[in-house]
Amino acid sequence: MFAAPVALVVAVVLATAPAARADDASPNVARPDVARSDVARANVRYERERITARFDAVPLTDAIQQIVTATGGDLRGGVRDPRDVTLELHGVPLEEALGRLLGAQNFTVRYGEGGRVKTIALEGGPEAPPKPKETPTAAGEPPKEGPAFPIVLSRMFMRHRPITLSEPLAERFGQEKASMPELLEIAMVDEDGISRALASQAVLSALEREGRYRRSFLRSLHQLDPDEMSGLAMGPGGERLVELLEFLSAHSREPTLQKKAGVVLEQMQDARRTDS
Repeated sequence: MFAAPVALVVAVVLATAPAARADDASPNVARPDVARSDVARANVRYERERITARFDAVPLTDAIQQIVTATGGDLRGGVRDPRDVTLELHGVPLEEALGRLLGAQNFTVRYGEGGRVKTIALEGGPEAPPKPKETPTAAGEPPKEGPAFPIVLSRMFMRHRPITLSEPLAERFGQEKASMPELLEIAMVDEDGISRALASQAVLSALEREGRYRRSFLRSLHQLDPDEMSGLAMGPGGERLVELLEFLSAHSREPTLQKKAGVVLEQMQDARRTDS
């Protein structure tokens, strides 16, 4: 409803402004007051969960950071094989864009409420510099530190509606519900074994109850190749992932989930024995 006044003001300004110099009119003339990283960041757009970007001999670390910044999320971990990249992306899904940049390196995209990107975690590389510590969060917030759930899951799975917590978990974390990513992090990260078991049970119950999420989870397990399996087994969260798979394999009443969790568990255990 403000279109007409804005148009009028713009017209007046254009009519009264002095003529621009030729060097100011050129969009390609570098401005000394604009940092190179700011110019590069302007070449990355994140719209409707898709990335449009152009990288011309840009360090891979910078390219990944620009994408993370465009999504509004936080970056965890670091690039395993630093190099310069030249790549154009036109409306490419976020996970595909990251895959084309990172190659064989594993990563996990976590989504928050409304499908907003929460974190992008790079596996197998150096840890990203820690952020300055803020005021400690109030008791009742799920753990944020430690290894993130290392298997790449579908967006549909990551957007699973919040799950009602059992009374001990609700009391400990001060909330009645948690998202699937939060439950997986508790199952992987929390130092309290009872909380890990309760979170694992909540994940298992959801997988047994809802077939499409179970199938999505099983596809993620099925897509792991031997190198990825070895990397997961020997990664920072390897022991905890083995613990979670042991729980799913031992307690699931759904045959397909029980069998697949058991197969991946055996493969990870073999990888850990081979590398030890």
